Amino acid sequence: MSLDHGTTKVVEMYSKYPFPFGGNHGGFFERYVLPAVTALAQEYPIRRVLDAGCGTGNVIVDIGTFVPEAAVVGIDLTDESLAHARQRAEKRGLKNISFQKSNLLQHDATLGKFDFVYSQGVIHHLSDPLEGLKNLNRYLRKDHHAFVWLYSLAGRRRLLDLREALNILGVDNLPWEERIQLAMDARPLFLSQRLTFARKLIKVLECYDKQGFKGVAREAIHRFQRPSGGSYAKVIVADQYLHPQDKFYRVAEAWELFAGANFEVVRILQGMSNTLEESFGDEKILRNRRLSRLDAYKLIELHEQPEGVGYLVKKTNEVSE
Repeated sequence: MSLDHGTTKVVEMYSKYPFPFGGNHGGFFERYVLPAVTALAQEYPIRRVLDAGCGTGNVIVDIGTFVPEAAVVGIDLTDESLAHARQRAEKRGLKNISFQKSNLLQHDATLGKFDFVYSQGVIHHLSDPLEGLKNLNRYLRKDHHAFVWLYSLAGRRRLLDLREALNILGVDNLPWEERIQLAMDARPLFLSQRLTFARKLIKVLECYDKQGFKGVAREAIHRFQRPSGGSYAKVIVADQYLHPQDKFYRVAEAWELFAGANFEVVRILQGMSNTLEESFGDEKILRNRRLSRLDAYKLIELHEQPEGVGYLVKKTNEVSE
């Protein structure tokens, strides 16, 4: 299996720091994607599901649990991650899950076709995101759907500042353990410190308005808990601050990327509101405005500043070989 330079670097990082280290992203699949899968199952049978870039298996075990009638296949390029994923599936006693080492940049015909494809946090780490999406198209039956979660530029600009600071400090010339330590030391100087108490309080209130007390608790753990230097912290720091290859998307860029792979956006399942009213309420400046669907999403993006967006997309046609 031949790998380009960027992909080789990604495999090296995830081999040393398999991601995610633990948990299931706060029940991500159950909360955000399962309702859509359940609704789609009324339109056509969901017999086969692909988790494209399953990592350590934190989500695929939930897919296998909540969609028990489907055969679920997880693919990844990192042996260490696949080993963790297999252990997770075995621990839960799930017989409807299987795993295969596969490169998303190279179409693997042995995988066959699927009724639903799940890909969270993978496409933006590929050296050729469009080619990766085209392969998702090739794995999916026509007129069927996929869930694709991408990093959002709107809510991650400050992270780029931290990365610039780390580059100036020569992080790429250090061994991995020293990179981790440098990133941990730099984080409060270039990232966390900019969130004053007042701004943190505003974020908490916004989160409560959208997700209630449980959402606030999840976000508090995710946002305000500083890495302590343990194994979990190192995995998070490596993935978030030191990743050798990723891209952050604006909504319009993601829209164009999906179109290039013959997908159309059905709606957003996580990260952003779907309508102006959901996002802004009854704002006077938005009344009687005739905006395109994409322009409405662009306004919502500017208003809500998401860090990542989960898109439900539909395959409209095959892609050329």
